[in-house]
Amino acid sequence: MGRSTKSVRARALADEVQDRPYRIAITCRRRREPGIISRVGAVRQCRSLEQSLRRQRLLPRPASQVPVDPEQRAKSMTRRFVHHLTRIDASPDDVVQSVDHFLQFGAEKYRIGQEGSVPPSEWLQRGERLCTRWRNIMRQTKVHMTGADIRRIGTEVLMRTTYEHREPLAGTPCDEMYMTSGHYHRLAESDDVWWDTTYVPKVGDEA
Repeated sequence: MGRSTKSVRARALADEVQDRPYRIAITCRRRREPGIISRVGAVRQCRSLEQSLRRQRLLPRPASQVPVDPEQRAKSMTRRFVHHLTRIDASPDDVVQSVDHFLQFGAEKYRIGQEGSVPPSEWLQRGERLCTRWRNIMRQTKVHMTGADIRRIGTEVLMRTTYEHREPLAGTPCDEMYMTSGHYHRLAESDDVWWDTTYVPKVGDEA
């Protein structure tokens, strides 16, 4: 059985701390300087390494490292967020990508949550930020595309919302597209966002 992620990172931190004196000694020898390592310098380096490892825990894995189970993809085709996509006649490729992003986001959110590096409040606040951005895009698009087909407007809202933005996570840049797109489809699953500008959520609907 492989070692846990936390034990691997702890080992990496220990190795870095142990290797540092050797590297400093080699550098000082080449410069013909005394190899002195202060306690303050050692503590500062340790704190810097801890912060680096903490940032790594926040970073989502590349999409290629978050596989999607074909069975889960098929089951997800009946979810509510997919219904929102069908209302604007989203292409099959867009639907499949949206489902994959939905599943990848869920898997990575769970992994990051297990690490304990992002509090639940940050996920809620991130969702609120995304909803605010979606509302602004919805209003702007309806104004700029007045008279256009509803499905075209909805497709434009979908693309601007899920394709063109990478929402940070806990103040850290989050460059994986599925982490923003998938979060939006999670919100669509609960009727917090949608793409059809004529859609009106019914009070009491189950998400």
